[in-house]
Amino acid sequence: MIYLALFYVYGFLGWLLEVIFHLFKSHKFINRGFLKGPICPIYGVGMVALVWFLSPFIDNVVILFVLAVILTSLLEYMTGYLLEVIFQNKWWDYSQMPLNVKGYICLPFSLIWGVLGVILVKFVNPHVTSLVMMFENHLNIIVISISILFIIDIILTIIQVTNFNADIKKYVQLFKENTLKEREIDLLNKFKRGYRRIINSFPRLENKKYRGIIKTIKEKISKML
Repeated sequence: MIYLALFYVYGFLGWLLEVIFHLFKSHKFINRGFLKGPICPIYGVGMVALVWFLSPFIDNVVILFVLAVILTSLLEYMTGYLLEVIFQNKWWDYSQMPLNVKGYICLPFSLIWGVLGVILVKFVNPHVTSLVMMFENHLNIIVISISILFIIDIILTIIQVTNFNADIKKYVQLFKENTLKEREIDLLNKFKRGYRRIINSFPRLENKKYRGIIKTIKEKISKML
């Protein structure tokens, strides 16, 4: 149960890190992450995996750093690949970054994750674990409650992404049938209001089947009053 609790803590801290980073970058709040709620699962899984596998090397910073780079890179690559295969969308793209692998990972960010991994395992996790253990007597009920909300979030997100892909397909189909003009405003409003979080959270989002269509939709939305 302790590792599941750490998953949620680090998932939230990862979401917070993303939000703060993009707050400074774009000067506005963006609910980052694949899910609707304030948890980024990739951070939760990644940080727990680092703690689990790398704790034995806590006294060797060099080995700790190298293994952190490898583990986080593998996780980010696998997550990006699986999300693309399952949902037919590429959620992030490092193609413009140096030394990238199919746009899923790149060396600069892998090195950053390595440094963060060292800081996490060596300095942060002992304090986070101690903090979590302060709620030891109520940990089960807390984790179970969060897990229920987390599962609901996953289900709602899957439904939203499925509808998002269906509406992209509808948009393209109407364009091919030369009937888009009659429905375009309604569809664009739906993208603007119903899928605002998805579009804002992933600025490099690309549909695998209909290349460039999301960019076109975003440009048209930006021109709407």
